[in-house]
Amino acid sequence: MKPAPCRKIFLAPAPPPDRPTSLYVHVPFCRSRCRYCDFCSSPLQPAQAERAVRALLAELRRRQALLAEPLATLFVGGGTPTVLPGPQLDALLAELAPLAGEGAEFTVEANPGTLTAEVLESLRAAGVNRLSLGVQSFDAAELALLGRIHSSEQAERAFADARRAGFANVSLDLIYGLPGQSLATWADSLERALALGPDHLSAYCLSLEPGTALYDDVAAGRQDEPDEDTQRACYEHLLARTADAGLGAYEISNFARPGHACRHNLVYWHNRPYLGIGPSAVSYAHGVRAANQRDLETYCHLVEAGRDPAD
Repeated sequence: MKPAPCRKIFLAPAPPPDRPTSLYVHVPFCRSRCRYCDFCSSPLQPAQAERAVRALLAELRRRQALLAEPLATLFVGGGTPTVLPGPQLDALLAELAPLAGEGAEFTVEANPGTLTAEVLESLRAAGVNRLSLGVQSFDAAELALLGRIHSSEQAERAFADARRAGFANVSLDLIYGLPGQSLATWADSLERALALGPDHLSAYCLSLEPGTALYDDVAAGRQDEPDEDTQRACYEHLLARTADAGLGAYEISNFARPGHACRHNLVYWHNRPYLGIGPSAVSYAHGVRAANQRDLETYCHLVEAGRDPAD
């Protein structure tokens, strides 16, 4: 059979270089590094937190004039922002909260293993109104394979705690296409996620990234390579079940109840301007796309010296 010809994809012209009304803040810490992750993140050392948050806030103040205020969307991601000690998390949120306009979407990412009643209270007090929980799987063996710090029970408890704390917009992240994963184990994780009643679901096919522990295991033959036919079957099942559950697909990996599509991510996908703060954060502001230094020490040193941390 002849392969289908490739379709040419033409990008729309870039929009005018408006002042961004969206802000992303990257917190480069986790409790431990997951085995599949190549994001800019490292296990938190207590002495690093205060310096890093000072640098984040210093960069924000220096670049705040680039923003159009009030902001329509704020997104604090990582890493795991909720791994920050209470004083640093509160200081960061206190500086961000006044930037949000009325009706703004204010998202913070969280790992279920770091979500306590105190953290949830701090988030709500700062005006955070959207919580994104990185669950990835409800299967114990898969969580161990991925190097996650939480159990499926902790994930379910974190979701319930978030609802009790007043979060009316909660998103869950899942990953499919894992080494050794079957359609049955994926279907079970998906059902447990949908049973919680999330307002938004992000479901990503695993990408094996060089330099990660999981990539090394597959390359060395210690783990099977993910099976493409199983990945395809998992995705087709995902499309069917999210539709049945009332979560409409608005991007290849993202599904939401009506009115709950992530407005911040839509800024990226519609090629609108945004400002990124923190190590490795990307900005598209005033017609220029730039990425900050990825190394935390280099990033902090540049900001402390009053220099531009862009790489």
